[in-house]
Amino acid sequence: CNCPPQWTGERCEIPVHLCEGHCHNNGSCYTPHPYVALCNCLPGFTGPRCEHCIGMTCMNKGVCQKIYENSAENLKCVCPPGYQGARCEKSECVGYCSQGNCTIGSEGPVCQCPPGYSGKRCEVFLCRGHCQNQ
Repeated sequence: CNCPPQWTGERCEIPVHLCEGHCHNNGSCYTPHPYVALCNCLPGFTGPRCEHCIGMTCMNKGVCQKIYENSAENLKCVCPPGYQGARCEKSECVGYCSQGNCTIGSEGPVCQCPPGYSGKRCEVFLCRGHCQNQ
């Protein structure tokens, strides 16, 4: 089924709760119009979903969060799969594939192998010992 925005499920039988998990960093969600969710951010946060901390920028769609450690308030970037570093600036693709191209998928780095190679990281040369005139 091709569901309208307010419904989901195999037969469009499940109502979509637009505000559920929509705002980050304890921002409050409201729906000014049907099918439109917006966030009111707490002081120190900004962005459409309160995902940006004022004073710290996360890269590669990382989400900034205020955390409390040892009675101190700190800012931390929560990185999406495939990225790491203090500001999510490091791609896990760097050096990941032996051959081929690396892209970041929903679970992290994924290798696209060229012809003649296979394996999770394109590390298997398929013609080894089978081809003549290599």
